[in-house]
Amino acid sequence: MTSAKSKLPRQSYSCLSTGHITRRDNEILVVQATTNTTPVIIVDQFEYGYWLFVPTTPEGINELEEGMKRLGCSAALVSLIVEAYHQTIGYIKFDCDGGVVDGLPKFEW
Repeated sequence: MTSAKSKLPRQSYSCLSTGHITRRDNEILVVQATTNTTPVIIVDQFEYGYWLFVPTTPEGINELEEGMKRLGCSAALVSLIVEAYHQTIGYIKFDCDGGVVDGLPKFEW
């Protein structure tokens, strides 16, 4: 048990609509969430979308960016993850009921 003075670490997340990812991104995320090998993208799938981990170091984000490009992720998704890193957002939750953000690409699928 922690004392009243203990500070637990916090991480922020952004909840976005799955409309901000492409159908191909969705297919890639399904595979990454269910792979038996070490995934390029640390992702957890839930009933209505995904949780994606955003690296906290320059090396981590560079490695993820290159890996996502190799997998064929859209430029929109890669840019979104990189922007989350720059805004020190620890996770992105893509949810079918998540927020639609003006200025971000939107995809119908």
